[in-house]
Amino acid sequence: MKNKLQTETQKECVVEQAHAKINLCLDAVSKRADGYHELRSLVIPLALHDRIVIEKADTMSYTCNEPALSFHDGNTIVKAVRLMKEAFQIKDNYHISVTKQIPMEAGLGGGSSDAAAVMRGIAKLSGHYIKARVLEELGVSIGADVPCLIQNRCVYVSGIGEGLTFLTNRFAFPVLLVKPKAGASTKLVYENLNLDTCPHPNVPKCRSEWENGNFRGVLANCGNSLEGSTFQLVPEVAALKHELLSSGFEFVAMSGSGTTVFAIGGMNVTKMRGIAERLKTRYPFVELTSSYIPN
Repeated sequence: MKNKLQTETQKECVVEQAHAKINLCLDAVSKRADGYHELRSLVIPLALHDRIVIEKADTMSYTCNEPALSFHDGNTIVKAVRLMKEAFQIKDNYHISVTKQIPMEAGLGGGSSDAAAVMRGIAKLSGHYIKARVLEELGVSIGADVPCLIQNRCVYVSGIGEGLTFLTNRFAFPVLLVKPKAGASTKLVYENLNLDTCPHPNVPKCRSEWENGNFRGVLANCGNSLEGSTFQLVPEVAALKHELLSSGFEFVAMSGSGTTVFAIGGMNVTKMRGIAERLKTRYPFVELTSSYIPN
């Protein structure tokens, strides 16, 4: 009887890891007639993650360790629940408990990854076999980053986030993340973007170097079209990038629309840890993590 009860309990609750991401390379190609931007990007999942527990309940409820996170209709987790229930005629309600480690308005995909994790969790609890590709196609209606975070794999992204080509090569490397106090509105960053003057890194070249196993070649071709726009809105991000470059890292860039800056290469983990400890006295979020490689 005990084993039967344990099995039934396990079926009623799932735990998902919502991994952060960095845009190792990001090119804003053009602006579409509907206002969205066509992008090309190389997206890498990180070991840093939020923890999400989803359990069946009589009514919908949410809890979080981050008081600033509000579960209103515009919240990505709430959107994910509503989307899954409508798409698959799911009648169940859930209690969703979120333990945040990924900062908000950081360009690390925290909200999108949380939504992706909730979609995966509800799919498991529903008892239906739902392919990852189906979740990816649905997820774009929540946000452009949701589809590429469903599987927590390295991926080449195109279009407005719906074009996904998963990469087979894997590289294990430490990543230093630093975020100033100020965040950046993705909407404002894109509104402030000048496609004629912003850099346009060669994302296809980064992809080919990655697939050829040449990580140094990847770093040599990386960049982020959105940096200049965010630097204008939050000058502290530009100063932070310059400081990290001066510390001796091989490559430093802003992730997504910011305001987190990541630094990789050029030094060992011990030296990176020392730099991280010094930066913690001045910045509210400093995290030494690594690329995430699924089992």
